Amino acid sequence: MIVEAVCTLIIKLLDVLLVFNLPPFPETITNIFNSFIEYLVMARNMLQSFIGAPAMGVIGLCLLLVVASNSIYFTWSVVIFVLKKIPFVGIE
Repeated sequence: MIVEAVCTLIIKLLDVLLVFNLPPFPETITNIFNSFIEYLVMARNMLQSFIGAPAMGVIGLCLLLVVASNSIYFTWSVVIFVLKKIPFVGIE
């Protein structure tokens, strides 16, 4: 639901900022996205029934830290790669 709300917010923001209208999503893509979200919610509820709500918060925080560290590492790697391609910077 959060992902859907963020996507809707981005589309509405782009609709306001851009002068042309964006085409609507095809119905099949919307149905696939909604079923995927339903499966994620069912998996979360099943996992929460086994380990409890407090542990789900800890697991969510750990998952968030792993995703954040991987994205920071990827961004750092791309920046270093681009800087290495510039000859006068002197990074080897």
